[in-house]
Amino acid sequence: MIRAYLPVTLLGSITLIATTAVVATSPTEYQANYFGVPLKVQSSSTLQGPKSPGQYALANLFDGKPETAWVEGAKGAGKHQWILFKLEQPLVIEGITLLPGYTKNSALLRANCSPAKITLDSDNDRLGTFSIPYRSEMSVTKSGDLHCQLTNGKVNAYDRIIILARPITAKQFVVAIEEVVFGTKYEDLAISELSLLPSWQATGSHRVSANAIDFMRLLRDQRYNAIKLASNPQIEDLRQKIIYFDEFYKTAMIGETALKIIATAKQEPRLTAKFDASIKPAEVFLRATYSSFIQQAVTFTHSRGDDCLIGYESVHKGDGEWLSLYPVVCLNTTGAVTRMIELKHNDGTPACDDYLPEL
Repeated sequence: MIRAYLPVTLLGSITLIATTAVVATSPTEYQANYFGVPLKVQSSSTLQGPKSPGQYALANLFDGKPETAWVEGAKGAGKHQWILFKLEQPLVIEGITLLPGYTKNSALLRANCSPAKITLDSDNDRLGTFSIPYRSEMSVTKSGDLHCQLTNGKVNAYDRIIILARPITAKQFVVAIEEVVFGTKYEDLAISELSLLPSWQATGSHRVSANAIDFMRLLRDQRYNAIKLASNPQIEDLRQKIIYFDEFYKTAMIGETALKIIATAKQEPRLTAKFDASIKPAEVFLRATYSSFIQQAVTFTHSRGDDCLIGYESVHKGDGEWLSLYPVVCLNTTGAVTRMIELKHNDGTPACDDYLPEL
């Protein structure tokens, strides 16, 4: 059983869902037959539950139940804890899905620690470092320290999907926790679900829809013309969007009403890159927000009966008072795009980074 902190050449964050022959050998070990390939999963530690030794075992990551979770058992808030995945044969993967935190209910989600930043490696290659956004607020601990802690509400219990910039073939993957969001009561860090996305998998994982995954694949490959649009979709033309920014106060806002608040603000275009007038607004939107969806932890949720993807922060403007924009793409049951919009958030110092807006 691995207990030491793995070297950088083994760090990472990818996971798998078993389809057959599951064997939970111990709370810190898990074995399965993954699409015909033997798989072994190990963790740096696992919390021993009061009800049974396996209450917070690794097997909870793969059961498709948001009410169960793997919980690390090391001293402290879970930083540098890891989960190692070993396959007997190489597998091509495109990314992962992740349900961070203990999502059984809002109270437990806030009480326990959640991963704020993870690294993802395959064999000896670093695949990326990913910040996981939450709706959080600054809180003062008993010792007087400032920490960001999760707010109440379902927004923090959404799944995240990471699509890599290119498919990766490997036999070994590791999830490593680099930073945490502190719990209000416990130092234990929890993850409720993890899932590997093989390149040939046509259906969604336990919780993320196939339509959402297929859209992300098309976007990654920049096949903009292959992305279907619904009839009368709501699409923001980012070429027409203006940001109002005051250089002296370092304050930024969207919309002409901003001038009533910061009368000395100057107008700045939302897009710095130039797009030919012949390019349709949908393609402009996707090109401009590409880096907010690919190689990022994207939030998967539902709104008005659609599957929606909330991308990572696409604009961060200002200093003491700043403006953040978050791109959103929504898909109907046929996989056609119904909305391409940006959500805005204004905040000031002190505040928590990686804010997660809600539709």
